[in-house]
Amino acid sequence: MKKLLSFLLAVTMLMACLPVLSETGDSSQLPNRGSESDLENLLSSGNMVTTILTTPFYEGVTDEDSAGEALETVLEQLGADESTQLMMDSVYTTEDLTYYTFRQMVGDVIVEGASVKLIADPNGTAVCVVSSLLSGLDGAALEAVDLTEEEAESIVAERIQEQPSEVKKGMSHQAVVPFGDESRLVWVVYTDNYFTDVDVGYLAHYVSGSGEYLGATLIATPYSTDVETNSIAELVFMGMESDVWSGEVTLFDGTKRYLAVPVMKDEEGNTYLGDLQRRIICVDYSAWENQEEIEMRTMQDGRFDDGELLIYESIIRAWDFYNEIGWPGGDGKGTPIMLKMDMVDENGAPIHNAYYSNMYAGFQTFAFNRDDRDGETMDVIGHEFTHCVTTTISVDAPYKNDCGAINEALSDIMGNLMEEMLGASDDPDWLIGEAAKNPAWILRCMSNPHLYCQPEHVWDVYYTPAVEVGNDFNDMGGVHTNSSLLNLIAWRLHEAGMAPEDEFDYMMSVILAMTGTITYPDLAVLLPWCLEKAGLDEYMETLRKAIDETGIAEIIPKTIPQGYIMVTASIPGEPPIVGGDLRLVVENEAGGYVTECWPDCRLHSFVLPLPAGTYAFRLIEVESERIWNLTDDGWIEITDLSADEQPAVTCYPFEEGYFYSLPLDGLTENTAADAA
Repeated sequence: MKKLLSFLLAVTMLMACLPVLSETGDSSQLPNRGSESDLENLLSSGNMVTTILTTPFYEGVTDEDSAGEALETVLEQLGADESTQLMMDSVYTTEDLTYYTFRQMVGDVIVEGASVKLIADPNGTAVCVVSSLLSGLDGAALEAVDLTEEEAESIVAERIQEQPSEVKKGMSHQAVVPFGDESRLVWVVYTDNYFTDVDVGYLAHYVSGSGEYLGATLIATPYSTDVETNSIAELVFMGMESDVWSGEVTLFDGTKRYLAVPVMKDEEGNTYLGDLQRRIICVDYSAWENQEEIEMRTMQDGRFDDGELLIYESIIRAWDFYNEIGWPGGDGKGTPIMLKMDMVDENGAPIHNAYYSNMYAGFQTFAFNRDDRDGETMDVIGHEFTHCVTTTISVDAPYKNDCGAINEALSDIMGNLMEEMLGASDDPDWLIGEAAKNPAWILRCMSNPHLYCQPEHVWDVYYTPAVEVGNDFNDMGGVHTNSSLLNLIAWRLHEAGMAPEDEFDYMMSVILAMTGTITYPDLAVLLPWCLEKAGLDEYMETLRKAIDETGIAEIIPKTIPQGYIMVTASIPGEPPIVGGDLRLVVENEAGGYVTECWPDCRLHSFVLPLPAGTYAFRLIEVESERIWNLTDDGWIEITDLSADEQPAVTCYPFEEGYFYSLPLDGLTENTAADAA
């Protein structure tokens, strides 16, 4: 959060330096006031990497080898070439379909995020392929990595020295990672996630073969067998015996509730909050995070903490719920689970979040704080538990933009359906967190996204642009905001009468069919296919209307909200520069701040819906403190903030219902490159 606060402070200080000088211009002077057809040039090529084939194409898929043979017949259609190598990763079988997942390799090195999933029916017919393969990967042409693992880890350790995080030793590995239009062979080094508002436990840092730090991204699952195999997880349960604790707990609203939960006893008679059968333990967050010591919750004076008891019981209910559909534990393998209780920051203050913190030391781990009553909200617990499910099934899924938003939505949907089927809340509006009976803890409304500042369709007023670099400020490209698009689709199916049991099974089939690079346009293809395979064709019209309503099939904005305008501004450069802290800042006639946005990394443009009115625009690059004002003469850079005379920013009137393209005059390729 320090990074976010410093960024906002920097913007505030820059804005304070700007003189309130404006003159009124005529919107007819702007180069473009037109319709959606004027936006077609925004869409750049080469960004939509997922290919989905939904026509049956091969008979006789019975095992991993025959699945690989089936894939060979369509590799060319998937964009593969002679450099493409595949390695079998996992197989999941349901009553209706079998899902074979292959990772892409270069020699013995993984290509991060690149995978292909073949889906076969019970007759052995290959009925669908979902692919995110990369082509043109010639192992000999990739940059050599002379750096050692220890050197790469030292570079990352120095980079994050001011963050409350550390390098995870023994997890680093080499990988081919796509960066824009090129792919590079790098060291991948993992640390704890130090962003506070996201549900992923790890940051993957990338270091080039020459020792250059290339950046970091949140990632669903570290690719390292060392993370998954650690004998400490099984040692915890040795010598323990099962028992039951029962008693009353006090809920947030003061009411009492009786509950009984499994506990464990050691040979000395100590009682621990843990489940020997399901392999679940509750530990102290700080002891584990700071010293990697397992300090299990023990009974004191015949009691455990009420809030922790409720979290523990709800996790058990989620475990049993998934187990009943044939998915034991969070990862479908029955891997032990660690619940890290009393999550606090470096100052001992509660971190107000709950999250799945990935696989580590042989445990699937989750974290909870002591103040929020998450144990009373089955939808929140189901949400976090589902993150473990989706993380296991997806392959190197980056936690940002559409992929992260879809991840968040599926957790919302499954958690809410779980809550409804277990009778844990009477919630007609599909709120998230309502069962704790504290309005401040309600997070989202799936039936009415605007209620909590989420979009109802792509490029709605609350829609978040896709980002090249994710952080707390941009919500990793809208993972918690744009999740409402799939949430609303799920609500429309519920509203149309789909039974919760059917919808849960349907969404589970969607999770199983996805690859790690799934986008909303991909989902617009996959959702109808999964619905048909689930035998729920009577809801197909509802689904297609919901897809159209939310606009997820397109990334080009085509709908202007009533009373609004849509402002766009392209970024110069070949390729356009979309990273960094370049911001389009909007002001009113009095020079007051209205809002700001960053470039969408897919469209290489700023895209911003605004209420009809009169506005002025500035471009600000925070780190370099460069500022440009939009005037009738184009963009003019302010070269001296202390000067008495500055180029006046021009205010333009904008009429409702139009798309407006801001001019590029004054912004050269060098300007954009220098700024970003």
